[in-house]
Amino acid sequence: MSHWSWGVSDGGGGGCFPAGHASAAFCYLGGYFVGGYFVLRRVSTRAAAAWLGVALIAGLVLGASQQLRGAHFMRHTLWTAWICWVVGCAIDAVATRFGPQSLKQAVPVHAGS
Repeated sequence: MSHWSWGVSDGGGGGCFPAGHASAAFCYLGGYFVGGYFVLRRVSTRAAAAWLGVALIAGLVLGASQQLRGAHFMRHTLWTAWICWVVGCAIDAVATRFGPQSLKQAVPVHAGS
């Protein structure tokens, strides 16, 4: 039975995809780059790296907690991270292509930030 069937339970532990708890943190991966030319990287590479690291760690911790509970497999967490990353990249591509001209202008990154 497909997990995607409407109105049907998922059949028990390990049958939930994508990982909802992990996606609550992985959705913030987009803050690293959404808006064209890596939004946070335009301001500070250190802030961008911290944002990316915190989002990844939080997603993995939330995913691991669900795995320990038996609700997900590791592949669910990793696929969820990939899906969130790809959606963020797609939004970034659309915003850069069709967004305001200000998104298309590169702002120099300060040395040492």
